[in-house]
Amino acid sequence: MKKDTIKGNESAPFAVVAVGASAGGLEAFSQLLRAIPNNTGMAFVFIQHLDPTHHSMLSELLAKASNMPVLEATNGTAVKPNHVYVIPPNVNMGISGHRLQLTPRDGVPGLHTPITERSAADQALQKAYERLESMVEERTAAVRQLSLKLLSVQDEEHRTIARELHDSLGQDLAAIKMDVQRVRKLVSDGQAGELVSKLSESLEKCIGETRTISHLLHPPLIDELGFVAAAKWYTEGFSERSGIKVNLNLSNTSQRMPRAVELPLFRILQATLSNVHRHAGSSSVDIRFEVTAQEAKLEVKDHGKGIDPELLKRFEDSGAGVGIGLGGMRERLRELGGRLEVESDANGTLIRALVPLVVSVKAKKSGSAV
Repeated sequence: MKKDTIKGNESAPFAVVAVGASAGGLEAFSQLLRAIPNNTGMAFVFIQHLDPTHHSMLSELLAKASNMPVLEATNGTAVKPNHVYVIPPNVNMGISGHRLQLTPRDGVPGLHTPITERSAADQALQKAYERLESMVEERTAAVRQLSLKLLSVQDEEHRTIARELHDSLGQDLAAIKMDVQRVRKLVSDGQAGELVSKLSESLEKCIGETRTISHLLHPPLIDELGFVAAAKWYTEGFSERSGIKVNLNLSNTSQRMPRAVELPLFRILQATLSNVHRHAGSSSVDIRFEVTAQEAKLEVKDHGKGIDPELLKRFEDSGAGVGIGLGGMRERLRELGGRLEVESDANGTLIRALVPLVVSVKAKKSGSAV
């Protein structure tokens, strides 16, 4: 909208308001005229971008929306206050000596493209944008599927390594320990006996560490007794290893969930407590788990320094910015039809994982325990 001030022949200077719109602006023009009083002391010039080959009926249409005189302008039309002037298509407009100066457009490409051509260009651009958006969505879905596949392969690899540690290395260490104990009985020299005792203690530690690593990679309790039993075992060990107090609140401990839900929830618990230990600076953590017939909810709340607001916003917007831990949790839950919620401030961070307990075909294929 443009406003100029000119002098009329018999009156004080008055404002000339120019209003422009596209081909679809008739309704906006009409609403504007209905809202303008008839005696503002201003003149109004309406310019609509129309196909130059079509006759304009804009003056007749706008006359129905205003009690002011509505005129289609011609070259040299005198501008008067409280009048409406409609500029015809395919002309340039100027004002000189309180008269409208209309000249044919010079036809320079790109300056006065008909609205129909611009609309076609806009539509083509919109289609190109939609195709690009579709391609991005397809690529994003492919990346997500790859990420989930990697997580699945990782879980299976953990299971395999855990089994090997228990069945192979663990058994070898146990056999060596028995041999050391036999040697200990045969050694009479005090110094040698002390050395054998230290060797026995070191082997005992190796066996314990091997068992712990095996269980961390894939706790056998998750298969035998379910998430709740595995969570109790893991949090007790976590508290001992880290010195962080764990307040555990588990409900419906007897209810089993599908295996396709239990293992991802356990991995989320592991990753969350790892983040608490490495980043939060919290001396305690509260864990709450609830399960109903419809939904499982796991909450882990620390009392540390919280996540940087910018990083958290970036994660909420794009899934990036806070490392791979939260991203992996989100992908695991998304595959199950669940969601990850993160709340954080200077008083700590709350991670909430929600999973609908609907046994999908995929979960059935992978084997579920209910």
